[in-house]
Amino acid sequence: MIEAAYVLPLFVLVLLFVLEAYVYALNGMVISDVVTDMHHVLIEEASLLAVDSSAGAVYTTCSANVLSFNTGDVSTALVNQINNVIDFQISDLAATMPAATSSNGFAYYTITVTGSMDPVVIPSDIGIDFSFNVKTSIAIKAAC
Repeated sequence: MIEAAYVLPLFVLVLLFVLEAYVYALNGMVISDVVTDMHHVLIEEASLLAVDSSAGAVYTTCSANVLSFNTGDVSTALVNQINNVIDFQISDLAATMPAATSSNGFAYYTITVTGSMDPVVIPSDIGIDFSFNVKTSIAIKAAC
């Protein structure tokens, strides 16, 4: 009987840690999926504008025969989409897409989403960091 007094609390703690890790992994996959979806949307819009410069695009513009992304709109849309998809609290959620760097005629963009997920069952006072950092890069070279 005394073994149960020692083992049962440890078993419950292990189950809580496993549950927390599972939720963290699922949320990380969802965030990565949202970033990947935005990547595909940007590539589709760039392809569409390369063919027809008068086509309507939300995140991509054609200026002086050069395609570019509206970096502020992309960052705001990513934060909104992640907040709509994730059920749990994320503190310090930020999406950045700096201006393009150019090399060999290509425009390179890097989208970075960072934040910290709040624990679901483990008290925040324990000090476990559930931060995430998701990046994707886009290179475009097209005239419109």
